[in-house]
Amino acid sequence: MKLKIVNLETERLLLRKFKEEDANDYAEFMSDKHMWTYQPDHTETREDYLKDFPNLLKSYRKRNVSGMLRYAINLKSKNKVIGYIGIAINFPNNLGRISWSLNSKFWHKGYATEAASAAINYMFNEYNLHRIELNVWQGNTASENLALRLGFKKEGMEREARLKGNKYLDSINFGILKAEWDDLHKNN
Repeated sequence: MKLKIVNLETERLLLRKFKEEDANDYAEFMSDKHMWTYQPDHTETREDYLKDFPNLLKSYRKRNVSGMLRYAINLKSKNKVIGYIGIAINFPNNLGRISWSLNSKFWHKGYATEAASAAINYMFNEYNLHRIELNVWQGNTASENLALRLGFKKEGMEREARLKGNKYLDSINFGILKAEWDDLHKNN
């Protein structure tokens, strides 16, 4: 089965495919040092991201066939891409994975909650998934709290799963079942 790339709209956001004109916004948030605080090291510069953006667009077009894609998170009021939502589907097991990254200038404004909620709802309802998972790197309490607010349950940890600098980070595993999501949203 192939992922359907459709626009997902919320009150303030439009989740959509990345476009060529998103290169500057993409390079801005991907080179944001604050965004990488709780993720494994990266060495790419803003210029590296700009240079590689056309290849990234091509790879995204291929990924939707294999069950993976990233949505651009577009802030409608500014027509600016402020981050992405990544989704992956394991069709044989009715299992989804979600991830998110946001330009630090837009943290603590509810955008990640709004975008993730829309993507999770779409994944459960469009693909009839049984479960969605996510991983949060050790120390990223904002993303841990967001996962819990969305209804995810903390399920375990992969100890020392990635190297950041000279320290290994744990990866905290979260999951939510379709029945749990539906119970949380039955009055909406």
